[in-house]
Amino acid sequence: MFIGTMLTGAMMVFITQHLQIVDGLSPRSAGLWILPAAIATAASFQVSPLLARRVRQGRLIAGGLLLSAVGVALVVFIPADAGPLPIIGAFMVTNLGMGPMVTLATGIVLGSAPPERAGSAGALNEVSGEFGYALGIALLGSLGTAVYRALVDVPAGVPGGVAAGVRDNVTAASAAAGSLPGELGERVLVAARDASTSGLHVVAGVCAVVLVGLAAVSLRMLRHLPPLTSAPSADPAGDPKAPSADPAGDPKAPSADPAGDPKAPFADPVSDPKAPSAEPIDGDLITAQPRRTQSSQGAAAVPGGTTEDKAVRHRAKQDAALREAERR
Repeated sequence: MFIGTMLTGAMMVFITQHLQIVDGLSPRSAGLWILPAAIATAASFQVSPLLARRVRQGRLIAGGLLLSAVGVALVVFIPADAGPLPIIGAFMVTNLGMGPMVTLATGIVLGSAPPERAGSAGALNEVSGEFGYALGIALLGSLGTAVYRALVDVPAGVPGGVAAGVRDNVTAASAAAGSLPGELGERVLVAARDASTSGLHVVAGVCAVVLVGLAAVSLRMLRHLPPLTSAPSADPAGDPKAPSADPAGDPKAPSADPAGDPKAPFADPVSDPKAPSAEPIDGDLITAQPRRTQSSQGAAAVPGGTTEDKAVRHRAKQDAALREAERR
């Protein structure tokens, strides 16, 4: 991530500068010309995870870096007067190749860290990308400026103070060309544009070589990573091995309905003939012991709550009272 953003970030700055100074576009026009490259980047970000399900991640990242190297190498062969279309096409190819590295590298970094350090790993990944972007502009920008200063050819007849500005950087040269008379100013502007394009060529060549080396390293270091697998389904209906939370769908699930579970205790004396029954007899509340009576068919158990049972118990109570009186 660090090296990738360092190279592509610097290339983006050089290309936008080239569109404005060498091709003579306004900042708004240059921004509109960059939009196709931004769309290519977004498309690459969306497609890369899909490709990673079929291709090993190391191979996909390495292939993307090689594609970016091809796009950057194309910039080397674009002359100063070619216009914006060729350089934008090359930049689109470069951005298409960077998609796998940007999208998959983040997942690799987070996946290699323990869960409790995932936040730190993500922050480190982001900081390294931003730092690489800034460092690339500084290093490769210095290289491009050095090439410009070495190759710019100031035409004869340019005043000393203006010539010093022309030799310093292409922006000062473009401003100085406007202050010089017609043909002399045009010659200064052409010389500055040629030197600036040469600096862009050198930077693009360096980026292409580094990207090829980075692709080789990625292929070797990440060769053990398998293709991405689809995320597991969170729907229990879509996973036959997921535990069922529906008692009706799981015959082993405990039932909360006593009628559906023959082993569940039941406290209704009407349905359970063994349950004790409390009934008032002659104004006294007595507790009857569990009993079982037979119906006329002899099949159903009827709890002690009928008139016949009450009469039987009443006679039994009277007999007990008579026996107690006789013993006295």
